[in-house]
Amino acid sequence: MITGAGGSIGVVLCARVLAFRPAKLVMLNLTESGLAALEQHLLAQGPSSTTMEFVLGNVLDAALLRQWMP
Repeated sequence: MITGAGGSIGVVLCARVLAFRPAKLVMLNLTESGLAALEQHLLAQGPSSTTMEFVLGNVLDAALLRQWMP
């Protein structure tokens, strides 16, 4: 899971992690606009074998984090 995924550092970090072709990458961001821009950016890079999950939420939401990081 990458938190703050829609921010400037988060976008670069997501792209670099995807280069390693993980089975799944969960990307968490506080704003819907940042998350949507990230999704468009990554999907424009072409098809990926990685399952990408884009999650809108706050890192302070413990229940949400438990849901995505069992």
